[in-house]
Amino acid sequence: MNGILVSYEGKLDVGDVCEVSFLLGELEPGEAIIIEGKVARRSSEGIGIEFLAMEQDSFVHLQRLVELHSSDPDRITQELTTPAFS
Repeated sequence: MNGILVSYEGKLDVGDVCEVSFLLGELEPGEAIIIEGKVARRSSEGIGIEFLAMEQDSFVHLQRLVELHSSDPDRITQELTTPAFS
């Protein structure tokens, strides 16, 4: 979990620092995953954002979100036993 590819038609360029936010909506009102990132690449598919930093709460929420949508949640748990960010 060190980045994301998103569809994007804005004006961010490779190297630009940005914020990635996932609103968790009705499940946990007011909760969001907020990640500091940097544009690592641009392509016809969108932009690749490298994660630079996130709060511990955001890391835990992101881990749970990925586990919920994974075909192998145990593998995700094993890979993420140590947070990548401090």
